Amino acid sequence: MDNKYFYKTLNLYEEEPYLTNSLSEMEAKGWQLVSREALKKSFSDKIILKCSFKKKKYKNWKSEFEISYHFLRIENGKKVIERNSIILEANSSDEASEIIYLEFNNVLGFKIDQVKKLWCH
Repeated sequence: MDNKYFYKTLNLYEEEPYLTNSLSEMEAKGWQLVSREALKKSFSDKIILKCSFKKKKYKNWKSEFEISYHFLRIENGKKVIERNSIILEANSSDEASEIIYLEFNNVLGFKIDQVKKLWCH
């Protein structure tokens, strides 16, 4: 089996509206019908379908980055540097830097000192 997908098998009665509702509900949850096989059980007159589904695995894990930055300003004729850092989740160091720039882009004297990856997916 392909490791890009989750797989699930359900046994469903082949009668309406039960079958249509069940298949529609699975589709709404992102499951795709791959195959169905009719099974006849001796204890019932109803036909049971063995339905196989697959669902694509998504990578939604992001890495954690620590971003060190500072603000440079003039206060009473002296340079004042205020240093700080923040930890955030992003897919790449460039994306992490962009998030911080968008947050502080209107602050004069803002500069990123370092972007360090703390945790990787």
